[in-house]
Amino acid sequence: MIIEELLNDKICFAVVQSYCYLTKHKIMLNQEWEIIASHKDSKNLKRRFTTNAGAYIPENQKNPKGIISYTLNLAEIKEFRILKDEYFTKVMSNENGTVWEINGNSFKKHFKKPKHEAFRKVS
Repeated sequence: MIIEELLNDKICFAVVQSYCYLTKHKIMLNQEWEIIASHKDSKNLKRRFTTNAGAYIPENQKNPKGIISYTLNLAEIKEFRILKDEYFTKVMSNENGTVWEINGNSFKKHFKKPKHEAFRKVS
């Protein structure tokens, strides 16, 4: 499955659970689960992650520049929930959703690194 695959390939990513609301009174309608990764790691990804290129997407639904995403299906969400306690740390949670990062591998720090620092040095 995708979570184990990314962990084994040592890809830095985060898992995001976001809520869609039906009304301003925060009555939950739906949950979205996504993996976000840095575009600079896209060559190392075996699965298709989404960029914003070539399609009209409303501004409030676009990935920030440099971020690619993959929407999880039910089996992949189940896989994440099984692996969550062992491999992930909750770094943010509020009324809009939750973000988990890999233990000891902050996606936020990885995303902010210059491109030439993102790759491991090989001796």
